[in-house]
Amino acid sequence: MKKLLILSMGAILAGCNAAPPQPQIAEPAALADNGTVTEQPLSVAVETATQSTAEVADRAESVQLAASKSVEQASNLTTTERQVAPQRELPSTVTMPTAISKAALANDPRMDKIGKLINSSSGARQVLSSDSVQAKEYHEKAKSLYAQALQSSDKAEASSLLNQSIKAMYTAIRAASPASLLAEKKQTDFDRLKRSIDTFMEQQERISDEKGSDAEGNALRSQVTTLVGEATRIFDAGEKEKGQALLRESFEMLRNSIEGMRGGETLIRSLNFATKKDEYEYELERYKSQRMLVDVLLKEKLAASAYTAKKVSGYIAVAEDERAGAEKQAAGGDHDEAVKSLERARKQIVRALRSGGIYVPG
Repeated sequence: MKKLLILSMGAILAGCNAAPPQPQIAEPAALADNGTVTEQPLSVAVETATQSTAEVADRAESVQLAASKSVEQASNLTTTERQVAPQRELPSTVTMPTAISKAALANDPRMDKIGKLINSSSGARQVLSSDSVQAKEYHEKAKSLYAQALQSSDKAEASSLLNQSIKAMYTAIRAASPASLLAEKKQTDFDRLKRSIDTFMEQQERISDEKGSDAEGNALRSQVTTLVGEATRIFDAGEKEKGQALLRESFEMLRNSIEGMRGGETLIRSLNFATKKDEYEYELERYKSQRMLVDVLLKEKLAASAYTAKKVSGYIAVAEDERAGAEKQAAGGDHDEAVKSLERARKQIVRALRSGGIYVPG
């Protein structure tokens, strides 16, 4: 009897000393080239330096759709409570279908996988257990768009609705994510993109030597080194999005340089937007990122030369007018013209950089 009592007390003490379960990063569903959804980590850039230049570029470009990161549920429940606690359901205004018709699958083969993403994936469970009002709202939006996609008789419309549904679901997952894990994920993505830039720096230097473009190559790598340093400073100071954007522009400059030197051997990338509004939002972010290049790369030259400062200011003024026009066009629903305005604005930024003596490839 004493032995049983001692054993029981030992088991209780062991349970009390057991470490609580640690939160884990969720692997969000991502769309593969064949239209399926797989569980994989999201990142804004390539991690493996041994990949080919094309692979690195393609995966880094997926950043803008990138829009889409999430983390696994971080629960405070103990192991015992996890076993007995019932699954908490969100109040739902949208009834999800129990079966998918052949017609819907014919419109878009992703229907079944996206349904699982919204209803039963690790991200969906995270949303269901969250108290975030925003997470609930976007989850409802994702279900509503998905239901519309299922009912659509038009292939293009169904795919567009499905893409919007995925985007809304990723937003819901992000809104339900613990802040500490999101911060950790941003740091991981930032570090991966820096490693990708290191890879491109090496390739750009090698190709510059092969093509006899040492002067331009050296100039560009010097600029990228400056940008990476500033991006890191900004990121570490808490301006995560700005730092990430500046790092992406560094990557773009290197890639464009490599494309230009390779001639016909261009790196292939494809950006597919569900709507013109999505394309406009992407172009607006690119404009803001490139605008930062002027402040970083021309800071000293603008302070040293009034002539250069005046010339650069002229280009920037035109660019800002185009950007303001784009925002008005977008507000009026004309996203097609807004995209064109932003493209013109970005050309002015390139002219401003070149007038300041900055080598801008492409």
